[in-house]
Amino acid sequence: MDFEGRGSRGTASDGETMRARRNPSVSKSCTFLPAVNDGSLAAGLQSSRAVRILVALFLFLVTFSAASARAAYDVVVDIDWTILSPIPAAETGGRSGLIYFDGLAYSPAPFVVQALEHLLSHPDVRVHIFSGGERPRNLAVLQQLKFSDGTSLLENIEKRGGQVWSQSDLTPIGTTGGNIDRYRKRIEGLLRDAVGERLILIDDQAKFADRLMKAIPSFGVFNDRLAFDASKIGEAYEPVNEKIWLSERSRWLVLSALLDSALAADRAGKISFRDFLLSETQSLALDTKLWHSWTAKGRRKLLHTPRAKSCQNLFAN
Repeated sequence: MDFEGRGSRGTASDGETMRARRNPSVSKSCTFLPAVNDGSLAAGLQSSRAVRILVALFLFLVTFSAASARAAYDVVVDIDWTILSPIPAAETGGRSGLIYFDGLAYSPAPFVVQALEHLLSHPDVRVHIFSGGERPRNLAVLQQLKFSDGTSLLENIEKRGGQVWSQSDLTPIGTTGGNIDRYRKRIEGLLRDAVGERLILIDDQAKFADRLMKAIPSFGVFNDRLAFDASKIGEAYEPVNEKIWLSERSRWLVLSALLDSALAADRAGKISFRDFLLSETQSLALDTKLWHSWTAKGRRKLLHTPRAKSCQNLFAN
């Protein structure tokens, strides 16, 4: 919910009362513009002008404060299979731009850093990270992802009021099964000023979202490879054809376009930021006409933004 400040203009009599209190020598009779030569008329007019200026300034400050007090848009982003994908040691040879921590290698998703840099160019957007990984790992990999000016993703998130939540911040809901069965990502208690309609989680497993926070998929599905490998068809987390593989590698172009459109729709009062994203992604799938339409929108948008140093070609990173 937005909190709008309200102010009201003073009436003419209000202005006269204020004048009279400030300067008893100026009476309400000045309102009738008597024919006098002692300068009281000029003083009254100057005082009235000053009151109008003060009222206008007050209304401007109220309006500015109300706009500043509007709730931020909060975009919470997962790390694994969303921002980064793990790369087996045997497949790291010849690959550039990899992120390392504790002997493990990760590949940034194509266009992810550029998309997040663009997202943070909106002054009313905060980006947060919520990953089931350990906090030292999460901070280390975020520090290695660089924006076009050389600053890290972590620096820019924190500078804009964003936070990083890790494994210890997950809410346990069970004791058996995998992480998706045992934990949830709940925002309550972690981000007290969040507003549901301006909050979204981007996660490869949208089921992690709970209560106030809803999620859209990150569309990170397949093992990260520099080229389509037909010999892998039929294996787990491998695409069935090259078109699907190419589509998945454009996912951050799609997400960037969706986020921009959701912001525009909410600001125009058409539909909430959250509901726009939930509606548009409900039936969105890789390698469909709708997917390619969003990809084209994202490509046009990101071509006009600085290219992040860690961002590689759409089809190879």
